[in-house]
Amino acid sequence: MGLFGRPRPNLRQIDFLIFHERFGIIVVEVKGGGIKCENGEWWTQPRGSMEWSRLSRSPFQQAEDQRFTLQRYLAETLGVDRRCFAHAVAFPATKVSGDLGPNAPRGLILDADDLKHPATALQRVRQESGDCPILRRGLLERIVAQLKPSFTLTVVAAALAAETAEALERETGRQATMVQSQVEAYKTLLSTDRVVVLGGAGTGKTVIAAQLAKQLSTTGNRTLLLCHRPAVQAFLHTLLQIQPPHRQFDGQASESLQVTAWARLKSAMQSELGKSKGSAGGLMEKFFAYRDRLVAPFDAIVIDEGQEFTKTEVEALTWLLADPDNSPLYIFADPFQHSGLHTTPTRERREKKINYQWQPPIDAQTVVLTTNCRNSTPIADVAARFYPDPVPTPVVDGPPPQFHQVTSSQVLPETFRLATQLITDEGFQPNQLLIVPIGVPPR
Repeated sequence: MGLFGRPRPNLRQIDFLIFHERFGIIVVEVKGGGIKCENGEWWTQPRGSMEWSRLSRSPFQQAEDQRFTLQRYLAETLGVDRRCFAHAVAFPATKVSGDLGPNAPRGLILDADDLKHPATALQRVRQESGDCPILRRGLLERIVAQLKPSFTLTVVAAALAAETAEALERETGRQATMVQSQVEAYKTLLSTDRVVVLGGAGTGKTVIAAQLAKQLSTTGNRTLLLCHRPAVQAFLHTLLQIQPPHRQFDGQASESLQVTAWARLKSAMQSELGKSKGSAGGLMEKFFAYRDRLVAPFDAIVIDEGQEFTKTEVEALTWLLADPDNSPLYIFADPFQHSGLHTTPTRERREKKINYQWQPPIDAQTVVLTTNCRNSTPIADVAARFYPDPVPTPVVDGPPPQFHQVTSSQVLPETFRLATQLITDEGFQPNQLLIVPIGVPPR
């Protein structure tokens, strides 16, 4: 089925998910090529290869774990009877004559001969797993709709103007399906434990990070969605409809999804460790000690604004994971927005020797987002003059940016005049305007 997502750390996607009115819901794990088991360890040999690769877990255990996670999820969301679920393992390139172990009975195996008569083989799987109540078509359709991860992202196109001088349209909510680069990135995230997602401004990093964290949390994972700035945390709370938007981090909270900013996480940790002798030591030691104060370790961590986190900080954060070395960790970053303030040592920062070069803090697969979903083509063309890397391709047309040349003494008056014009004459709301002062002398 492949799109159900990541039910638990270290588990891959479901290979096949079969729905049948009489046979129920069957999770099928597929192992092609050669297969062998030595002293309880499973090995696979891809077709055309002479090498054997050890599997991290039994394919039967993997199928069973996926089944129970899916069973729990659908029971909680749709009330599906647990007796409807079963699991099996397919070996399409081999023939199996009998049981392969205490948890691998022949009845749960689909070999090359079984695949010639799949209905008979699935009936045997059903009999091995016990009786199944009839799955009505209406429930089957609801299950498919629940598992199919199709969604739309709302792209806010600011101030689209007609060349005929018609009034500007404000905050036009444009429903658009995920662009191709985002679809490919999301597929990678669902099938890989550790990924670094790179993309320029407006490529959808924060929205995809929020969607990923939400999906992880709804499939049985205790998930931490972490950003660097409190303002981004407030945006994430709004995006995920979590209240209140400025909530402090609580290590004892039982929610499956927690959203916080780096400063608030550290503040909660220092407040908790300050009550004991465990407050001494470096960042690694503190997070290691704080892990025991959590109600439970996190199954996955998703980091937005990853360019502002140091390698040491990310390594320290892994101690909050159930498995620091292997639990899912996803980092979304824009190297061009790397300020260097948080990753440059204090002495060099005081001497204004800031390092603006950013490198991913973990060794992981890299995915690049290439489509700009925020800015119009004319704005992107102007921004491209200052961007050192290939510019994300915009998908929205719009009016060109306007430039106003004034003397230094008139910068503030002209800014306020333009802001007033946008609000009073052109219909903008104050929260739709962003004024960025650069080089303006303090008053």
